Amino acid sequence: MTTGRVISRGVPRTSRNVVSPATGGQPWENRQRSRPGRSSSVMGDSAPIRVVAVDDHELARLGIAWLAGHGTGLELVGTAGNARQARGLVERTRPGVVTVGTVLPDLTGLDLAGELRQRYPELGLILILPEPDGALVAAAADRGLSGAVALTASAATVTALIRSAATEPRTFRAPGEFLRAPGQSGPRLSPRERQVLALLVEGRTQAEIAEQLKILRARNRSQALLATAREGLLPLR
Repeated sequence: MTTGRVISRGVPRTSRNVVSPATGGQPWENRQRSRPGRSSSVMGDSAPIRVVAVDDHELARLGIAWLAGHGTGLELVGTAGNARQARGLVERTRPGVVTVGTVLPDLTGLDLAGELRQRYPELGLILILPEPDGALVAAAADRGLSGAVALTASAATVTALIRSAATEPRTFRAPGEFLRAPGQSGPRLSPRERQVLALLVEGRTQAEIAEQLKILRARNRSQALLATAREGLLPLR
């Protein structure tokens, strides 16, 4: 992921936020004791967001580690290179957010994220895409993830998405500019359809979505979200 201006909300850079993930796909864990979701701190609500990075590519894990070490209000509590390691790590560290790569040696990232969603309903879950892919983004939304972002995103964008996932884990968010492939086209939507899609992005209930899908003539939420991505209506708040 590219590095740019990083969003910071007044959390000072401290040595405990600087981490050194293990290499070679081996799990790494910060064993500092703290409460689930956020680190124990005198800063109260401003305490760092605890993050676990799961990816079979070391560079992807190092990208999250870089964010955690640069005053972004994030604390990397562990990394894992496969699903088996990730399950145990999440159980032990109880993070607020888990970032998951799309491909793991023993399971797909989507399957692992869906499994974690079932077990931890309030866990923030973000799918990290190697490149923009509207179909994967729609699938991530269907699995109940908190968001999706491409590795081409800026550090500020990824940080903002992690923050959103920590506070609203059941609301799906993704930056629209990273979802549309160049030259991608499709049937244009009416103003009413665009309005309904915008409401979908806001995290409406399943009952509300079902009613709105009738207007969109979509068979499921994935189809609606694909149309949303095509129209650029998936803003990152």
